Amino acid sequence: MGDAAVGKTSIFWRYIKNEEPVDHLVTTIDFRYKNIEIQDKKVKLCIWDTAGQEKFRCIVATYFKSCDGVILVFDLSNPKSWESIKTVWHDMAMKRVPNACFMLFGTKKDLGVEVDLAEVNGWCAAKGIYFIQTSAKTG
Repeated sequence: MGDAAVGKTSIFWRYIKNEEPVDHLVTTIDFRYKNIEIQDKKVKLCIWDTAGQEKFRCIVATYFKSCDGVILVFDLSNPKSWESIKTVWHDMAMKRVPNACFMLFGTKKDLGVEVDLAEVNGWCAAKGIYFIQTSAKTG
């Protein structure tokens, strides 16, 4: 979750198929399964890629129901997308799935970092959220 154009779909496709999406159309809702192994146990993940635009928030909020994990996504080169995580998306997700595991992905690392990483790290530490910087473009 996060604002539009932060790279959610690119991260989604990079993880699912290790490739960037062919087109960069706005995603409303998409999902894929991925089988992984964790500590010698096979796990089938159902991963949802949801829209970040304000007009889709009510729809997207319903997809939080019964999630075991939530990955919030923001653009490291766009401070407004970080503000949206703090002021909208985290609270929305926490209200619906307070016991889910949360992660925060800062995307587009290849474009440079324009957010205050000390603030991001402090916020994540206070919330108990693991933070990672990434780039779907560079893999």
